[in-house]
Amino acid sequence: MCDDTIEHHHSSSQESTYQRPLDKGIALRGVDGVRVFTLVDNYGDMFAPSEDVIKRHHIIHPVPAESTLEGYTHIPLRAEHGYSALVTIDDGPHTYRILFDTGISPDGLVHNMSLLDLDPRDIDIIVLSHGHFDHTGGLVGLVEKLGGKSLPLILHPDSFNVRRLNTKEGIIPIPTPSRSYLAASMIDVIEEPQPSYLFNGALLVTGEIQRTTPFEHGFPVQERFDGQDWIGDALVLDDQAMVINIKNQGLVVITGCGHAGIINTLNYATYLTGESNIAAVIGGFHLSGADFAPNIPKVIEAFEVLKPKRILPAHCTGMSATIAIAKAFPERFFANTVGSEMIINASS
Repeated sequence: MCDDTIEHHHSSSQESTYQRPLDKGIALRGVDGVRVFTLVDNYGDMFAPSEDVIKRHHIIHPVPAESTLEGYTHIPLRAEHGYSALVTIDDGPHTYRILFDTGISPDGLVHNMSLLDLDPRDIDIIVLSHGHFDHTGGLVGLVEKLGGKSLPLILHPDSFNVRRLNTKEGIIPIPTPSRSYLAASMIDVIEEPQPSYLFNGALLVTGEIQRTTPFEHGFPVQERFDGQDWIGDALVLDDQAMVINIKNQGLVVITGCGHAGIINTLNYATYLTGESNIAAVIGGFHLSGADFAPNIPKVIEAFEVLKPKRILPAHCTGMSATIAIAKAFPERFFANTVGSEMIINASS
C-alpha cells in the first residue's frame, strides 16, 4: 500500500457550478474494475431486481421463532440511518479492499457482513468520509471482529472535532470519534487534510474538497467547540470522497454524506484527476429536509452538464431528491439498497 500525499490544489477564484477545471490535473491510474458493495444504507428491499451493473444480494437467515407454525422466521440484512461500503479494486494481479465508513450502530455493519459471508479481516484499509457518528458508529463492532489485526485508517483531522447540531427543535449532541480508543484497538490513524493516492495510484482520497458552487453551503446547523465556546462549523471540512478511475469508463466517485456538496465533490474529482468522464457516483448527496430542498433542481441541472453515466443516491440523499433524480435521469438512475453491489469493469 502506498499512502503518498499529492499536492493540494487551491482555487484562486469562485468557479462556475458547472465548470470542469481540467487543467493541472494529476492523473489517477486506470484500473481494471471496481465493486462497490453497500453494507449499510437507510433502505432495504428484498425484492429489488438485479440490473445492468447492479447485483442485488438478497440475504435472509433462519432463526428460531415459536410464533410460526414452522418454528422459525428469517432475519434480513439490516437497514439503518448510516452508510458503509466495501470497495474492491481489481488492478491486474492485485486486489485491494477498502472499507468506506462503518454505519451508525455498533453491530449493524458486522451483522450484515456476517450474513454476506464477508470477513472483516480481509479489509486492507479503512477510509472515513467524515467524523459523524452515522459513519463511524460501527467501528466498535468491526474492531471486535478484526481479532487484533492492525489496520490503517485514513480520515481528515477535523473528524475529531467536538460537535453538535443547533436546530429549531433544540440542541442535538454529536458523538465524537475517540483517538485513544482507536489507538488501543490497533488502528493506525492517518490524519490527512489533503488529497492522497493509495495503492500505487489506484485510489484517490480527495481530502478537503474545494467549495466552488454558489448553492452548496454545507451543514448550516452544525457547530463545534473550540475549547471555550460553540462556533459555527457549517462547512464540515472533514467531508471527503473516494475516487477510482476505470480504464475505458472514467471515474467512480463514492461519497459518505456529501456535506461538501455533491457537485463540488464531482467538480473536485475531475479537477484533481483531469478526467472528465464520470462512470458512476454513489453515496449520500445530503439533499434531505427543507433546508436542502431548493438545491435539488440545481443539482439535477448540474448533473445534466457533468453527465455521470450512473447515479446511485444513498443514505442522506432523501426521498424527494431521489425521486426527482430518478425522474430526470431514468436511464442513469439506480436505486441503492443494503446488499446492492455495483460492478463496473473496463469492458462494462
